[in-house]
Amino acid sequence: MNNYDLSFAATPQPGLPWFSNHKILTPYPYQQAAVQQVSHVRKHSYCAHHPGAGKTPIALMASITYALTEPVIVICPPSIVYQWARQANLWTGVTWLVAANTRDVREFLHHPAQMMPARFIVPDSLTHEIPNTRDRFHLIIADEAHRLKTRDARRTRAFFGHGMARGLRQRADKVLCLSGTPMPNNPTELYPFLHSCFPEIAPNFAAFANRYCPPEEVHIGGGRTTLAYKNAINKGELAQKLRDTAMIRPLRADILAQLPPLREDTLPIKLGIKDGLTVEEVVNTWNHGDPDKKKALATARHHLGQAKAEASLDYLATVIEGGDAPVIWCWHREVCEMLAAKLEVPYIHGGTTPEHRRDAIDLFCGGARAIVVTIQAASEGIDGWQSRTDLCIFIERDHVPKSQEQAIARLWRIGQRNSVRVVYVNSDHPIDYAITANLERKQSDIAEVVG
Repeated sequence: MNNYDLSFAATPQPGLPWFSNHKILTPYPYQQAAVQQVSHVRKHSYCAHHPGAGKTPIALMASITYALTEPVIVICPPSIVYQWARQANLWTGVTWLVAANTRDVREFLHHPAQMMPARFIVPDSLTHEIPNTRDRFHLIIADEAHRLKTRDARRTRAFFGHGMARGLRQRADKVLCLSGTPMPNNPTELYPFLHSCFPEIAPNFAAFANRYCPPEEVHIGGGRTTLAYKNAINKGELAQKLRDTAMIRPLRADILAQLPPLREDTLPIKLGIKDGLTVEEVVNTWNHGDPDKKKALATARHHLGQAKAEASLDYLATVIEGGDAPVIWCWHREVCEMLAAKLEVPYIHGGTTPEHRRDAIDLFCGGARAIVVTIQAASEGIDGWQSRTDLCIFIERDHVPKSQEQAIARLWRIGQRNSVRVVYVNSDHPIDYAITANLERKQSDIAEVVG
C-alpha cells in the first residue's frame, strides 16, 4: 500500500463543527474526509465530488491549514470570482483579493509576500498574466478544472506548463483541482493534469492515449483526415490509478444522503419533421463526419430546437399557470430569446453580460414566473435559486454529460429542501434519439473511470 491508498479510512467524526474567524459551520462528513485527504495524505488532489456536493468549502477548509502569510491562489472561471470571494469570507473569515483584470493580477501578485493575507482569486482567463516574481505558492486551487482539458489551449498551458515552459503548477507545492465532471467526454481530457502532477502515469500523450483511448482516423473534408479520441479502454486500470494517486470522489450514496429525491420525466412530442436523417447518420456525422455534413446537422438541430420550443409553449404556460416557476433550459441562443419573449420572463445566454446575468437571477428569485437559460452559458457558477424552484425543464439537451449534470445541479444541490423534478422534452426526430444514445455511451465510460 502506498501513501495515497488510505481513501476514507480516517474519516473525522460526523458533525464536527468548523470554526472560522466569525462563524461556526458544520461540514458534511465526506467534506471533512476530503479536507483530511487534501491536507495530509495526497501529494496533489483532484476533488471530483458530484455537482452540487459542496467542493468549494472543501478547498477553503484546506486553505486554512496554511498560515496567512503562505500564498494560496484560486483559479476559477471569470463568472464566479465574486461568488468565490463570498464563500471564502464565509468559510475562512478572511477577505481574499480578487483580480478582475490584468492590472490587478500584476499588482496583487508581483510581491505577494508583502500582502496580508496572501490569499488571491484570479479568473482562469488571466492565468498567463500571473508574474513569475513569486516563485512558489503553497496551494493552488483550480475550480472547474475540466476547463483545463485541452492540452494545447493557452489556459491549460499557462496552468500546467507546456514542454520546457513552466506553468503555474510547477510553482506550487500542492495542486488541488475541483470538478464534478473531470472527464467530460473521454480519458484524454485527464492527460494535462496527470502528465503535470503524476508523469509516471502519463509520460507523454501518445502513450497515454494508446493505453486508455486509442485514436481513430476521421475524415474532415477535402480528402483530409485527422485523429479523434472517442472510446475508452482499460477503464478499470485507469480508475484504480486515479484513486491511488489523486482522485477523491465519495460514493454517490454518501452524496445522495444529503440531497433531496430527484425525479426525471419525459414529455414526448410528435413533430413529424421529415428531413431524411437517421439516428445512425446523426451519430456518425458527430463522430466522423466532414465539416459540411456537421454544418448541415447543426442547422437541422437549430431548426429542431425552434420547433420543439414552439410546440412546448402551451405546456410551459400550463406549468406556470399552475404555480410552478421552472428553470427552462435550451441549447440555442435564438431559442432562449424566443421563449423568454413569448413567456415574458428573464433569460441568460452566452451573450449576456455579468450584470445582466445577476439581474436576471434577481428577477427570478424576486418572483418572475420562470427563467430561460442556455445550458453552456449557465451550467457553472449559478447558485441561490434553489430556494425559488424545484423544477427544471429541458426543451433542448446537450450531448455532453458534464453540461447536463451541471445544469441539473443548479437545483439539485446542497441547500435544496424540496424534491427536484426534471422534465425532458423529447421529440420523434432522430437528433433527439442520437443525443440520448451519445449521453448513455459517454456516461457509461465516465462512470467506469471516474465513478
